[in-house]
Amino acid sequence: MKQFKWLLLLVVFALVATACGDDDADDTTAAPSDTTVAAETTAAPDDGGTDTTAAPDTTEAMVDLSGTSVSIFSSEDGVDEATGIQRALDVFAAETGIEIKHSGARDFSEQINAQAVGGNPPDIAMFPQPGKVRDFASQGFLLPLPAAVDAAVRPQWPAGTLETYSVDGVAYAVQAKTDLKSIVWYNTQVFADGGYAIPTTLGELVTLGNTMITDGQTPWCIGIESGPATGWLFTDWMEDMMLRVEGPDAYDRWTSNELAFDDPSVIAVAQTILDIWNTPGNTYAAGGSIAATAHSADHGDPLAAVGEGIPSCSPRNMSRPPLIDDTFAEAFPMMATRLIITAADEIFVKTAATEFCGNASSVIGCNCEAAVERFLVPDETIDGRPGVAILAFAFDQASLQKAVSN
Repeated sequence: MKQFKWLLLLVVFALVATACGDDDADDTTAAPSDTTVAAETTAAPDDGGTDTTAAPDTTEAMVDLSGTSVSIFSSEDGVDEATGIQRALDVFAAETGIEIKHSGARDFSEQINAQAVGGNPPDIAMFPQPGKVRDFASQGFLLPLPAAVDAAVRPQWPAGTLETYSVDGVAYAVQAKTDLKSIVWYNTQVFADGGYAIPTTLGELVTLGNTMITDGQTPWCIGIESGPATGWLFTDWMEDMMLRVEGPDAYDRWTSNELAFDDPSVIAVAQTILDIWNTPGNTYAAGGSIAATAHSADHGDPLAAVGEGIPSCSPRNMSRPPLIDDTFAEAFPMMATRLIITAADEIFVKTAATEFCGNASSVIGCNCEAAVERFLVPDETIDGRPGVAILAFAFDQASLQKAVSN
């Protein structure tokens, strides 16, 4: 089996891995597996001090890493998410000269398992589950955090944070972010028109749902479809409900499997969720079922097309704010061009538009985003044939020219 080196930095619900070493590294620590070797790590110069609470001085010159490259693999494959990650990494790459390549997949868990066992993991990984870090560390796939990294990062997070990613007192990952996933979004206009009070307990929430059904409202919009990762939103509901119904102590015992998944109390919590989802008239799912409805516009149709004859869903439990339909916005400068494509008939026009926009729909795949502005009648085109107007966007002129010419 191919030897590899892997060191992790991580996230709550989206963990990040970092730092690959050199096969000729002198400073190594044996990992508990014959398929791993420790990576050489470069720490900041030791000035002999002991105070590790200060944030690093960002005014110092970056280390020159020209000629080196790092691969990053995560579960983030949505345009907004993946593009945001790459743009943040590009800043570091520009400062250091390192080449950083990020890729994402919704079936991250399955792929990372195969990569680890096959001996070809990425240099940096982003795990959705902190427990997966402990599993990989126990199997010998990970290296402990270098002491300098541990000392620099630990004071920046609440006490006990790194313990979440530790095995036998040794930390294997660093938390990079925290996601808030317990917010229930609701339609304020519907609440105002119906005179509904905001519930403060689970019981009041259930009672409100029943009242809204009687009033002809559809209380919930719910979708858990996410490609190969379909269902992860249900786990968020389970975590929220375990804390709400059983409390922190039971939750901690549940996460360590001291409280088994088939324990009657855990089954009762799952049933509480299903009772909300399955009560007749309580849930609208744009995809026809909760499992077939995408949780975000990045991965399918919105939860609901409010305003198009579909009952407005008042509460929504989501990992992000409610979607706004028919709106496009970018928070960074881009180059743009407008293209007119014509063809012998409308069928060929639509085929051309689909092929062009399908290839350019993601800046991850071809460094360009494109969309149909509108279709054109023959009187609107220069050659008197049916046509389509397409808008294309890229981060720079060279990328835009390359995408359009290809």
